[in-house]
Amino acid sequence: MEATQKRMKTAVDAMIDEIDRKYLRDVQKKMFVCSSKCCDDKSLSREDVESCVDRCNTTMKGAQMTLEKELGELQVHLRSSILLDMRIVKV
Repeated sequence: MEATQKRMKTAVDAMIDEIDRKYLRDVQKKMFVCSSKCCDDKSLSREDVESCVDRCNTTMKGAQMTLEKELGELQVHLRSSILLDMRIVKV
């Protein structure tokens, strides 16, 4: 069972790394560039700059929330499968 768990963890880690490289890094870069531009206008108040930065972070936060949700659902499905397999083995 340990070998199976290790293979599953390796596969999930590889999937997350691929999502990071293909999607999240671009989103994160845009977030940083946008946030940097918020600081360019010296006439803005501190609150306005914070609001601007928060708006820049919206897409990244959404992407992270989606990834966490999907990984949580994957974990639920895996647990269900494991429990079902354990019941089948006992029969």
